[in-house]
Amino acid sequence: MKFVNTDPFERKRNAIKDHPEFNGIIMLFDYYINFIDRITDLIDNTIVMFLLKEKSYLYQHDHLYSAMYTLKSIKECVSIGNFSDANILIRKLNDDLFFYLFVLELDNNHQILFSNQVDKVENELFMKNINYFIKWDNDNLNDFYISRNALSYIKNNNTVSDLIIKYNLEEDWKKINKKLNNFVHNNGKNYCGQNFKILCSNELDHVFIELRNKVSFIFNIVIVLLVLIKPHYIMSIDHIMFLDSNITPPEDSQYWVASFVQEFFDEHLTQYNPELKIFLKENTYMEIL
Repeated sequence: MKFVNTDPFERKRNAIKDHPEFNGIIMLFDYYINFIDRITDLIDNTIVMFLLKEKSYLYQHDHLYSAMYTLKSIKECVSIGNFSDANILIRKLNDDLFFYLFVLELDNNHQILFSNQVDKVENELFMKNINYFIKWDNDNLNDFYISRNALSYIKNNNTVSDLIIKYNLEEDWKKINKKLNNFVHNNGKNYCGQNFKILCSNELDHVFIELRNKVSFIFNIVIVLLVLIKPHYIMSIDHIMFLDSNITPPEDSQYWVASFVQEFFDEHLTQYNPELKIFLKENTYMEIL
């Protein structure tokens, strides 16, 4: 007598892998994972260090590395149909990446502490926010909110603020975060059930579209903001290679964009919103094509 495997985990996994959109979304996650990995290679020699009261705080791009591994976890959750968990991790991905932008903007403003002409308001704002970083560095950050603190701080960067206002990005971001919060807090039967139910093909269609839209929005917006905050982070390694080889680099090669980043602008950002690429070209010194 032949016994049929009725293990619900296995049946759920098979139903997901047989769905026509499954391979596409897994490839998308792999693309994002690889993209962050290559960005970490570009910024490997960059230093983010804060000096306060004769004490130094070295930041080693921790949140970017964390985001890369969170993406791997999201991919695994999707592979086994733990869609509620995947959404919770997408919320963590969002928070990691926006905290990363927050730290980079702090780094941009670090010179305030060494200026001879200190603006009192700017100094107080910087000190208030650098203290959040210090708390994080000491493992006791418990009064920090991405929307209220991180996003509001990076919006003090005028170019970032112009982008967010012009394209209504904050409202879109809040809508996505509201959806993600429903999973974080299990705010309904549907959110809870997405972890254990075997979904029909039409339900999986909707789930995959939602997952793709959330991750793509976060990733596209974060990369655009990253370029506005730290344009040189996308610099091609060609310039450094010339210097390392004791060869005079071609003129303006420090403004060349890494090829994989240019491909992202052409194939992903343009598909999401071509105007964002135009905005970057007009508002950074990098030679975005």
